[in-house]
Amino acid sequence: MIEDWGKLLDAEKLRQLLALVNMNVKPLDRSLVDEADVKLIVYVDNSGYVELRTVRMDYGDAMRILERLKRTSYNGAELTKWNGRCMVYMSMNEIKKYQDLVIEIYKVLKRMCRKAMSKGRTRRMITITSVITNLNC
Repeated sequence: MIEDWGKLLDAEKLRQLLALVNMNVKPLDRSLVDEADVKLIVYVDNSGYVELRTVRMDYGDAMRILERLKRTSYNGAELTKWNGRCMVYMSMNEIKKYQDLVIEIYKVLKRMCRKAMSKGRTRRMITITSVITNLNC
């Protein structure tokens, strides 16, 4: 088996190793929104609050992302330190100002809600539903 792994790409090796230890591989693209060529994670808090986030180790990278978002009229984006990293984020109040962004987030939230429902996570489903209601979509 180890000889066969030598022929695989690194990402495939990791996937198979995770499968061996019974861990779930969670693709991030399901919870991402692509705005201004920046992939932002849709983060849902347990209190029914949503944020768009991206985290970078380098302050310069985070500043470039912030400037790119502001150039494309997302003036509500902010930069902060978070766990020793730099996080660019948009709060729910800022998200509500941009209807096209709300529609994209709604699509992601709908997928997240379906997944929570299929796994029997009713509390998570209720939280996501309250976010959808708070966003007025």
